[in-house]
Amino acid sequence: ETGQLVVNLVGFDMADAMNETSFSYDADVSEFERCGIATAPSTLVRPARVAAAPVSLECELVSCTPYPADAPSCHILLGRVLAAHFDANILNDKQLPDPVKLNLLARMGGDWYGRTRSDANFELSRPRGWEK
Repeated sequence: ETGQLVVNLVGFDMADAMNETSFSYDADVSEFERCGIATAPSTLVRPARVAAAPVSLECELVSCTPYPADAPSCHILLGRVLAAHFDANILNDKQLPDPVKLNLLARMGGDWYGRTRSDANFELSRPRGWEK
């Protein structure tokens, strides 16, 4: 309706609340209120953001595409990031997000979720020379 949205990356500590928001609530029901999620005002867009989210991206809607085209069951949203909010506790000494400090949650499909914090994570330097 507003052409704006906020993408909130939430931590493992918010798993139950995130899962509860996957319910198909009616359009007039606030998921924030229904699921007991505290909000924070955004700076450049009208929708509020999740106060406890370690990362929130304020976006302007670029496109909303029904998917799949032959029998849509969802929409793919693309947004242009206008502002980014990072919890200071996840930043490293260069003020960049530190993957070791993140413990983000991802919905993988069905009842499966994943986490960014894992013993299987590793670092791999990118190849050099292609910048020229």
